[in-house]
Amino acid sequence: MFDIAAVITSKTRLSLLELFVKNEALELGIREAARRIKSNPMLVRSELMRLESSGILKSRKVANSIQFSLNPDCEGVPPFREIFGVNRI
Repeated sequence: MFDIAAVITSKTRLSLLELFVKNEALELGIREAARRIKSNPMLVRSELMRLESSGILKSRKVANSIQFSLNPDCEGVPPFREIFGVNRI
């Protein structure tokens, strides 16, 4: 069972979630994600890994980097769509 409370305990994590939920086709590396939410890359890396381990994000290796994207199959995604006001057709 997905634990939504465990995911929203960090401002950085919440910013990353909003970024990925509002832009579902987005695939970003650590540095680009950090730049977009104006945060420290090391902190963003840690939070991206946490979101991946919770199942809400997925990753794939591209050359020498890891690209993260939203995992639409995760049961935790619909509540965040509602929280961030994202309507899906």
